[in-house]
Amino acid sequence: MKFREHRGSLEESMQTVIEVKSREELAEYLTRKGQFALGDEVVPSEIKFQHVGYDERTRWDTYYVLIDVMGIVGLSDGKFDISQKTKSGEP
Repeated sequence: MKFREHRGSLEESMQTVIEVKSREELAEYLTRKGQFALGDEVVPSEIKFQHVGYDERTRWDTYYVLIDVMGIVGLSDGKFDISQKTKSGEP
């Protein structure tokens, strides 16, 4: 899945595109980026996806990526279902 950070412009946001293979990998990336209050660790189960629709500019079927306490942190071209297991075995 492709993920990009929420930024001021589409151009700035597209410069942050990465590929992630799991909800856990995305949580690790977001934690490393340290965008969150007090440097908290992002827990995979806190990551949610909200379908936005097709974006012709990016050619993505776009989803907002949200964290419970932060709101929108980025956008993706797909989602990880909560039922998908992480490396640790958690949903």
